Amino acid sequence: MEATEQLKDANTVVELRPEQISRYEGQPRRLFCAFGEDDFSDEEEVIKRLARSIKKLGQLHPVTVMCSDNGTPYQLIDGERRWRAITVLNEWRSHEQLEPLCVRAIAENVPLEQQFERSVASNAGRENLLPIEEVWAIARLVLKYKKTPDEIMSIFSKSRSWADQRCKIIQLPADVIDLMHPKHDREQLTVGTLVNLARVAENDIEAGRSLASDVRGMSANHAALHIKANRPEASHPQRGRKPASGDEQFAQAMRQISAKVGIWAQMPSDVFAKRFANCNSREVAEVRRIMESIDVQFEELFTRIKNIEEFA
Repeated sequence: MEATEQLKDANTVVELRPEQISRYEGQPRRLFCAFGEDDFSDEEEVIKRLARSIKKLGQLHPVTVMCSDNGTPYQLIDGERRWRAITVLNEWRSHEQLEPLCVRAIAENVPLEQQFERSVASNAGRENLLPIEEVWAIARLVLKYKKTPDEIMSIFSKSRSWADQRCKIIQLPADVIDLMHPKHDREQLTVGTLVNLARVAENDIEAGRSLASDVRGMSANHAALHIKANRPEASHPQRGRKPASGDEQFAQAMRQISAKVGIWAQMPSDVFAKRFANCNSREVAEVRRIMESIDVQFEELFTRIKNIEEFA
């Protein structure tokens, strides 16, 4: 029986030549690199690594395809890395004058308008989409396919709060969202940081963009403190509010100081000294400016600033 005839039955496993399959351009998975704590492998190396695994163990899991009229009989829904790895493996086999391998595939009868949603669900189910890929996919689902947060929650099998957070992130400018990309390494921003930036950008997009630049390289907690202390509304109290008391001013100053040089007020002196041994003079000046701007006694804190100066 021909493969095209076999594919008429849903969930049929068939063997296809790699050239019979084309890539789905709407694939939600765009980054095929491997990112680890101390490891980065480029896309080509990742595919070759998988090809070596298939050569040794065989194709353990079939790809998922649907019928296509896009130049090839079939189009991928899920399994692009496996398909590409077998293509590479066949190139190696041709040098050894061996017969090419086929791709094991599961046929699914998916309406064209549901292809992207099905591809997202399939990739999300394996829990290996990167956060930025999730955001890219959600942006397309919301903007092109008009999906609601409830539908996003269902597609990804996640909580409503998870869906709400990502729907908030997609309102940020593209250059800010791009800071989630692993290519930024230690300056990569987390989902939590992007959510906090999105809350700022709701009222002031440029303030959100500026804060995004400020917090690059900060830890998630440090970034959250910085955003909270420096968001526009923090410097413009609402009318009708009572002036802050001395204690409240002290607390506000501590939050701003923490956002600039870390949470150090509760640190033992020796830990504090080691932590800020590389603190520069600009940071010292900024701390002085913040603390001198309010009429509260800071004898102990000024002592600690002096310690910073000694290590600057």
